[in-house]
Amino acid sequence: MASVAGSGEPTNGRMRDVRGFNKCLIASLALVAWVGAAEGQSLCGSWNAVSMPAAAGHGLAAVSASSATDAWAVWRGLYHWDGTDWSLVSAPGLGTQDTVFQAVAAVNPTTAWIVGTATRYGNTQTLFERWNGSAWLVVPSPVVTGGSGFDAVTALNANDAWAVGYRAGGLPEFQATTVTLTAHWDGTSWTRIPSPNISNRSHALMDVAAIASNDVWAVGYYRNMTENYQTLILHWNGSSWSITPSPNYPGLNHLYGVSATASNDVWAVGDAWDGVISRQIFLHWDGSTWSLITG
Repeated sequence: MASVAGSGEPTNGRMRDVRGFNKCLIASLALVAWVGAAEGQSLCGSWNAVSMPAAAGHGLAAVSASSATDAWAVWRGLYHWDGTDWSLVSAPGLGTQDTVFQAVAAVNPTTAWIVGTATRYGNTQTLFERWNGSAWLVVPSPVVTGGSGFDAVTALNANDAWAVGYRAGGLPEFQATTVTLTAHWDGTSWTRIPSPNISNRSHALMDVAAIASNDVWAVGYYRNMTENYQTLILHWNGSSWSITPSPNYPGLNHLYGVSATASNDVWAVGDAWDGVISRQIFLHWDGSTWSLITG
């Protein structure tokens, strides 16, 4: 937690790794909390350990499934589940220090997306790779001046996908170090979509969830020059992104994950630290307001 609180600007590979780890950790904590709240009741059967082949660096940042026989998992390795076993799959840049896979979205057996970063000559840029049913291929990505990267991706179908992350130096009038970055796939190409910012220092979007083409949520955090990190939530209404007010605990606050089942049932999770106590954040959207849910 200290490493995230101390910086937050995604300026090096180490920070990217910490942020990727935190996304997995928070998601796991949310699952544990939910199972605990159910007082031992089995909602979806039982969990079983499944072996996976080793990969460079190990660790996982994200997983996505289109069916019980088609799932992908990424970070330093890239794995596919066929309903029986996990297998290690090759992809451009995999295993190199210059490429980091941050998230994956499985659409169907012949379509899936990976997003992350690719560093060239010391400059970190956004990365898109697409699965065509037989191989992963790099897809042209919007070029952003300075450093940039994607932390999350979601897809409603093969012609409607979103990616979110950060870009560097986007608000020179405020000397902001990083600002929000969003991009949309229309079935032909990825296009950068303008997204709002709230502070004069740092922003990051860490996850995205799509309910419909006019109902998409992105979450992360921001910080003003002399203030603590605070939760950041953006909503897409079909034509533009807007900032939606979200609650915070005292001290530092970050959001790392978001999931939605309906337009009036959205959850966001993260962590908070007041200098003494670290706790998990659970926020719920009921169709009109984000509320802080305490256990």
